[in-house]
Amino acid sequence: MKIIQKLLLIAFVVAGIISCTKKGDLVSPVSFGKIEIVNKTIFGPDSIFARINDKDMLPGYARTGSSNIQVIPQNNYKLSFYKASNPDKLLLEANVTVEHGKTTSISLFSLSEDDPLKLLEFEDVEEPKADEVKISIANFSTNMPDNLDIEILVMTSRRPFRYITVGRIENVGRQVLDNKFSTFVTVPVTKNTADQIVYGYMLAPIDRNTGEYFLPDNLAGSFGTAVEFTEENRIIRAYIFGDGQQTDMLQF
Repeated sequence: MKIIQKLLLIAFVVAGIISCTKKGDLVSPVSFGKIEIVNKTIFGPDSIFARINDKDMLPGYARTGSSNIQVIPQNNYKLSFYKASNPDKLLLEANVTVEHGKTTSISLFSLSEDDPLKLLEFEDVEEPKADEVKISIANFSTNMPDNLDIEILVMTSRRPFRYITVGRIENVGRQVLDNKFSTFVTVPVTKNTADQIVYGYMLAPIDRNTGEYFLPDNLAGSFGTAVEFTEENRIIRAYIFGDGQQTDMLQF
């Protein structure tokens, strides 16, 4: 008897759904995608949150060096970013499109509390071949010349120190790049005198007009900055930053 009652109840529910749906109408399922907010600020806001379409708050914070990922319906959105300690001051706005089954990644960056929050744009890049690495540069410095190239060298010997040039990233002046990353340059992996594969490179700034190395007083390294790859990670994005007193080159 109870089984019959349950079957009748299900039948009534199904009939109700059918009767509430007009003939020819289809109920479209909601498609979802993901949005990831990555906080790569150095000395900027210690934590950032985002409002979506000016009203809904994406839950959670993106703290420095961390990311916050959320699942939301497929759609176009306007994101507004605020520092957690000052939720009324708008730092940045960005328009994003969330697509079904895909992750839209937003990378935030600033050099200091006074530096405007930036939205980093990364181009898609194919995986390098087994004997290659790929390097891209952004320039956020204030004390480097705008007519700047980055020479890519590899150390083949430590005693004595020997380097060979394997590539160059051209036109990486701050105004030229406009807060964006350069296109990727592909360079080969090489071997040192011990026949070991070298995944470490030296990035050296060069004045495009004279061809001479540009040596800020406090640039890390002897005449450039070392970046390290691994066999598993052969794609690197590096950036230059400095304020006239110190210049460094770091990698993501």
